[in-house]
Amino acid sequence: MQIYGSNAYRSPSRMFLSMFAADGRTLLLRDRSRRSETDMVRTLQAMDVDTGQFVIGDRVEGFVPVGDVVVATLAADPSTLGVYRVRDLAPVRTVPIGVPADGERLYAGGGTVAAVSHEAGRVVVLDTRSWQARQVDIPGKPACAAVSDDGAHVVVGTGQGRTGRVVVVDAATGSVRYVLTGPHKAVRSVAVHGDLVIAGVENLILTWTLPTATATAAATGTRRSTAAPKARTLHTFDDDWAKIVGVTPGGLVIAFDRHVIAAVDPATGQLVWSSPDLLRSSYLSLAGDRLICTSPGTG
Repeated sequence: MQIYGSNAYRSPSRMFLSMFAADGRTLLLRDRSRRSETDMVRTLQAMDVDTGQFVIGDRVEGFVPVGDVVVATLAADPSTLGVYRVRDLAPVRTVPIGVPADGERLYAGGGTVAAVSHEAGRVVVLDTRSWQARQVDIPGKPACAAVSDDGAHVVVGTGQGRTGRVVVVDAATGSVRYVLTGPHKAVRSVAVHGDLVIAGVENLILTWTLPTATATAAATGTRRSTAAPKARTLHTFDDDWAKIVGVTPGGLVIAFDRHVIAAVDPATGQLVWSSPDLLRSSYLSLAGDRLICTSPGTG
């Protein structure tokens, strides 16, 4: 049983996904366990961290907050996304996307949501202003994704055999702008911050700097350079497992390897701080400058 802020919230297992909504006080949760079949398993829940009060929504496979709504993959139909109000999880609409989304692999930035479909070899890009969904074919098998803060770009990590790539997609058109090379194994996680693309591959954190014209051209409609930038190694972990948590508002890259959490300055490559992951966190996420650690016995 897990307790968040008060005795109000209970999880039936020790595995759960949690994210803060944009209001900074609503914690969205979903139990990740597949071993028990209680009424709470895979149920979307929203908790007010100030009062401890929570509400229960539908069963979902994954979710991501976008402004005052949360977009979720429906457990009953992974080819459909459900949209709910954050404050009470009241249904707003459903959006068919045409391919089954992969469990928890939903990502958001700006007004854009990306849903990975490994089975179909595609990423679905959803514009939450128009609620129009566009399928994008990805070279290689998509494994993870991230969306830029302004929603203009979707970055997709792929992996197949000994080859990994990072694909940069223009969210407005659905076109592939860059296929970034450098990883020699599958890409486990990605992030994007401004013109900086970050990937976790084996024990390495790799970065690429997109040409400045990419962001400018997206706004002006002018022609962009198609020359892909080169990879740079930002940080090396001791363990053979590096995952990107995200990028802080100040621009620090946060990553961990199951044993150590590290903050790295991408401009200089300097390790700003590191800390043993004493909680042995099963899930880490960023909410602004707050690092949220989810592990057995804590929340």
